Order: sequence, then C-alpha cells, then structure tokens
Amino acid sequence: MQADIVRRIFRLCGESGYSLKRIAHTLNSEGVQAPQPQKGRFSRSWCVSSVRHVLLDRKYVGKTVWNTKRKVRVPGTGKRVYRPRPESEWTVFDTPQLRIVSDELFAPAGRRFEKVKRLYGRAGNESKGLIVGPRRYLFSGLLKCSECGGSITLVSGRGRNGADRYGCSLHPAANAC
Repeated sequence: MQADIVRRIFRLCGESGYSLKRIAHTLNSEGVQAPQPQKGRFSRSWCVSSVRHVLLDRKYVGKTVWNTKRKVRVPGTGKRVYRPRPESEWTVFDTPQLRIVSDELFAPAGRRFEKVKRLYGRAGNESKGLIVGPRRYLFSGLLKCSECGGSITLVSGRGRNGADRYGCSLHPAANAC
C-alpha cells in the first residue's frame, strides 16, 4: 500500500509534471494519509516538505546514504548544529531489498530539483538566476484553521488592486474568507 503511494508521488512529479504543492493537495483531497502528522497537528495530512522528502529519498531506488551531515558547536553559544558534508565524504551502500521505484521513475524528479535549484538557487551571496524573495503578509504564520489546524495563508489577492483573501493552506478553495 505505502509503496504504491510512493510510486504514485514519483509518477505525479515526473510524468504529470505536478508541483510539490499540487501533489500534496491531490493526496489530501483523496484522503491519503501521510506517514506521520505534521509538527503540531493531529491529522496525518501531506505537506510540501513531506512530498519533497519522499522525492529526494534514495532508499526508494535501493541506495542507503550515510555521513551526509556533521554536528558542530556554534562558537559563543555552545549550541550544536548540523552542517552538510561534501558529497565526496558520503558513504553510499546498495540496498536492493529497499528498492520500490525504478531508475526511470526516480530520474525525472531529480532533474526537476536540479532545474529548480539552477533557476532559483543561491550560491553564497550571488544569485544564479531568478530569485523569489520572501513575501510578508499581515497574518502569515499567526493564524491556524479551526477545522484541521493548517496554517492560514493568503490564497488570492496578491495583485495591486485585488482584495486579499485568506484561507486554510490545506483547503484554500473551500475555506477562503
């Protein structure tokens, strides 16, 4: 059952060209449960980061990757944080018993992430293409949906003359107010 959901996510991304957000909305509208609830929620709904995690996880093509991060202490605070290691230091094992997605299904998702990184990514302080800056709206991050606990976000009215309409990020069409 879960393997079918994972394969479907890869097909929606690669073959159908769905965005991560559209995949999450599609799965939520069909009542497909996510592997675990989002932080601070009780319902097991899909979010963009859950879909991204599935699409980037190499275990679905039979690869287990270790040693991708290192823990360091921040000078002054003593707090420990994770920092990425260079790919040359990673340890990759073949684990064919975990393979549930073919290379042909996995590759389009990887190409899509590379394209997005190339268009919207940053290299230090210099931009590599189109950079979309953070948008700030009055209620962003402050309000929660009374029905499902989802974040209330701006769902329409981003133009100069349009009225701003807020709604649940998981059900924007139904709960716009």
